[in-house]
Amino acid sequence: MKRLITIITCTAMAAMAWLPASTQELRISAGTNLNVDGTAQIVLNNTGLVNHGNFNAGQGTIVFTGAATIQQPMISGVRTTFYNLTLSRPAAQLVLNTDIS
Repeated sequence: MKRLITIITCTAMAAMAWLPASTQELRISAGTNLNVDGTAQIVLNNTGLVNHGNFNAGQGTIVFTGAATIQQPMISGVRTTFYNLTLSRPAAQLVLNTDIS
């Protein structure tokens, strides 16, 4: 069964006491495909990307946004290839725990 997702917005919920902001991430599990259709944009606000599956960038954009006071987002898991990766954070910082291209 195929699922089509064209736009995803992830926002860390720091105000929710039972769910710390540091646990928020877009996770692609093993055996899962995330296909960016055409020029879609995925916005990750105060959150990271963990890729253990297959990320197909298409001609899309991944945007990391958020406040400088929130923990730096990270990219981890398997090597991930992006078509367009944008940092739109005050300090423009991103932690890389894997290779990207």
